[in-house]
Amino acid sequence: MAFLVKISILISRLCQFIGGISLIIIVLTTMLDVTARYIFKLTGGEFGFTVKGSVEIVSYFMLFALLAAFGAFVERSQIIVDVFTQKCRKPSKAI
Repeated sequence: MAFLVKISILISRLCQFIGGISLIIIVLTTMLDVTARYIFKLTGGEFGFTVKGSVEIVSYFMLFALLAAFGAFVERSQIIVDVFTQKCRKPSKAI
């Protein structure tokens, strides 16, 4: 049983790492895009660097971040749900 708990903790930390990296990529992509657009505006269109597909990059990495967070904290959320339903009657719990 202890082996399964260690594997669960390892998977949870891996998911947390993936979610954290995804959030960092989202922030960096957004900052780079905003900076590039501002420089484009200041130079009057001479500097034409833009981040191609920045909306798609942000949306896909947001998906990765959310899915990784769900996977990392699924055990904790089940405990919280049990705390909320602890004082309910059995028919209410069955529903």
